[in-house]
Amino acid sequence: MPAAEFQYLNDDDFGALVAFLKTLPPVNRSFPKSTVGPIGRLLYLKGDLPLLPAELVDHTATPPAAITPGPSLEYGKYLVLVGGCYGCHGPTLSGGKVPGTPPEFKPAANLTPKGIGQYTEADFFRALREGKRPAGAPIDTLFMPVPFTKLMTDDEIRAVFTFLKTVPPKEYGGR
Repeated sequence: MPAAEFQYLNDDDFGALVAFLKTLPPVNRSFPKSTVGPIGRLLYLKGDLPLLPAELVDHTATPPAAITPGPSLEYGKYLVLVGGCYGCHGPTLSGGKVPGTPPEFKPAANLTPKGIGQYTEADFFRALREGKRPAGAPIDTLFMPVPFTKLMTDDEIRAVFTFLKTVPPKEYGGR
């Protein structure tokens, strides 16, 4: 559960999420017991693997004000924040290896102007809607949630693109 990202939802969006969840049928199933092996415990002790994401939530914070949806920088910043982009691409969005992931996990791409600065708006739309880079190479949809980003509205994609063009350029891998 991306509790750390959901803490930034404004009241309107949080209410819409709750209303949607209430429309779903109940699920009655058991889950296997969760266990954490020695590597997971080590990463937890190092601070690289939060076992309970809710522990990262500031429960005293005031929810942010509602932002008018549209192709604005402010709305793009909000979408990047609540959409979980920082979780994989890092606090500076410069990508690299995600701490705590298995060795076979691909590192996240650089979303700063140093990484996608050559992308046109059309390239960015293609990346989020079709999972393809400007030259046509596929984006690994096992890691990049293209099945979800392809559902974004044109204004949402434009807003995210507008915001990403304003983040400080960083070399790849600094997260």
